[in-house]
Amino acid sequence: MQPRRRVSWSILVLATATAGGCNLIFGVQEGHGAGGGGSTSSTGSAGPSTSSTVSSASSSGAAAFAVSPSSVTLLAQSTFAFSTTGATSPVSWALADSSAGSLDQEGIYVAPLATGTFMLTATSGAATATATITVRQTAVPAVLVPMGALPTATGHGSQTHLVYATGTGEWWLFHDPAAGGVLATSFSKDFVSWTPGEQVALPVAPAVDGSDLSVAYRSLGGHDVVHISQGYRTPTLLGRYHLRASLTAGHAAFGAPQNINSETVGDGFGAAPDGTATLILPSGLVIDTTGFVATQSLSPPGSLSANCGGGDADVYTSDVMDTGATSFDAVKFGPQVLWCVPGTINARQLLALGSTAILLYVDGGSAPGGGANLFMSTSQNIGNWSPAEPSSGPSVIPPRVFPDSPAKSFGFNDWTAALHNGSVHAVRRLSDDTFEHRIAGSALAWGPGGAIPTQPTLQTSGLFLTPYGNGLVLVALGSNGGSQILYTAYNASKVVWSSWQTLTLDSAVRTYLAGFAPEGTVKPALLWTQQAGTGYAIGGLLLP
Repeated sequence: MQPRRRVSWSILVLATATAGGCNLIFGVQEGHGAGGGGSTSSTGSAGPSTSSTVSSASSSGAAAFAVSPSSVTLLAQSTFAFSTTGATSPVSWALADSSAGSLDQEGIYVAPLATGTFMLTATSGAATATATITVRQTAVPAVLVPMGALPTATGHGSQTHLVYATGTGEWWLFHDPAAGGVLATSFSKDFVSWTPGEQVALPVAPAVDGSDLSVAYRSLGGHDVVHISQGYRTPTLLGRYHLRASLTAGHAAFGAPQNINSETVGDGFGAAPDGTATLILPSGLVIDTTGFVATQSLSPPGSLSANCGGGDADVYTSDVMDTGATSFDAVKFGPQVLWCVPGTINARQLLALGSTAILLYVDGGSAPGGGANLFMSTSQNIGNWSPAEPSSGPSVIPPRVFPDSPAKSFGFNDWTAALHNGSVHAVRRLSDDTFEHRIAGSALAWGPGGAIPTQPTLQTSGLFLTPYGNGLVLVALGSNGGSQILYTAYNASKVVWSSWQTLTLDSAVRTYLAGFAPEGTVKPALLWTQQAGTGYAIGGLLLP
C-alpha cells in the first residue's frame, strides 16, 4: 500500500439547479477539445479527425513549409484553426473552391453546409502547402449495450458514464443493468465492437437509474484511474457508494465499495440520491457531490439549515490524493454543506478547470418568481465557500449564471456546460424554444455568449455541449422515440453559432441523449438510449 498523502488544495465551485424535466441517461463534460494546429492520433481517436505533416529539413537545415494538420474531417458548419511550420514570410490562405466554406487570413476555417472534400492552400513567399478537408454530417452508430439490458431510459445529460482510457486506448462504459445487484462495464477499441467487461457486486443493489450513477476518469502517474459514485435505494434505505477502478487492457480492477452516506426513508432527510456527480482533479483529489443528505443532519440543531427546504448541495472530498497507485480502501470522504435551495436538485455537474473544481446545479425555485437558473459559488480552501449557507440569519442565494427569467423554466436535461480554451460555457434551453449561452473566463465572472438560433422542432430534449475544433458543438435530441439529432456549431473567434443542422444517422429508435466531452485529443462521443418493444439499449457514436 502506498503512503497516504493528506490533502491541501484550492477549489472553486459553480452551482446550478433544476426543477424537473424529461429523463436522460448519461453525460459528461470535462476537459478541453482538440485545437487546430498539430493534433495527431495514431488510433483515429483524435477529435476532430486529423493527421499531421512531419516537416522535412532542407539542405540549409530549415524546416520545409507545411500546413498542420495536412488533413482533417469536420462536421458541417464547424470551425477549425490551421497553422503552418517553416514559414519564411507572412502566410496567406486560400480555398481552391468557392463552395468549400470560408477561411480568414489567420487560418481559421469555417466548414460549409455542403458535404464533400475540399482543398486549402497556404502560401509563404515562393513556397506553397496544402491541406485536405473532409466535411461530413453522417455517422455510423454502434450498440454499446444490447436491447433489454436496461429497465428504463433514465438518468440525465450532465453525468458521465463513459470514459476514454488514454493509456490503453480503450473506451469504457459503466451502467446499471436491468438484472440489478451489480455495476456493469463494457469496453471497445474502435467504438464499434463492444465487449462486456467486469461486473462488481454491490452490498445493496443499485437503484438501476442512470441519474444515480456518475463516473470520472483521469490518468494519474501513468495509470488509468476511474472513480464512481453509485446511488442505491430500497423501500427503507437510501444511500450512495464510492468505488475506485484501475483500467488495463480489457480489464477493470475494482476496489471495495465504500458507503459514503445513507439515510432511512421517512426520517426527514431529503430525497433519493438523484443527480450524483464525481470528479478527479489533476492533483488526485477526488470529489463527490449530491443533495441526498439534507443539511439538517450536518448542522447544529435549531439553526437556519435545520429547515433547509427541498434540498441542498453537499460536497464530499477525499482525505488523501489518488496518485494512480494509492489504495483507496480506507479513504474517508468528509462532507461539506454549501447551501440550501427551496426545491429539489436532480442534476449536477462537476468540471475541472485546471486545479479549480467547478460545480454546476439547477434549482427551479431559487430565482425570484420561481424561474429556474444556474448558480455559482467559489471556495479557495476547504470549508470556505462563498457564498455559504449561514448557521443563522437569512439564507444566501449564490450568484446566478443567467439573468433571471421568472416566467421561464427548463428541465434537468435542458442545460449543459463545457470547458473550452480556459473558459466555462453554459447553455440552457427555455420553454419557448429559445436558448441562452453564457461564458465565464479565468476570473469566472459570467457574461453573454453568442446568440443561438431558435429551434422549435424538439419540444423537449437532452442537450450536450462539447469542445470541437476551434469552437463548440451543441447537440440536441428530442425525448420522443426516433427524434432527429440536431446540432449547431459555435465559432469561438467570432462568437457566432451556426443554424441548426441534422446529424444524419441510420434508423434507430432514439429517445434520450447525452455524451462524452473530450479531454486532450479524444473525439467527442454521443450516447443515447433506444427502445424497441419492451427493452432499452444504449447506442452511441463518435463525431467526425
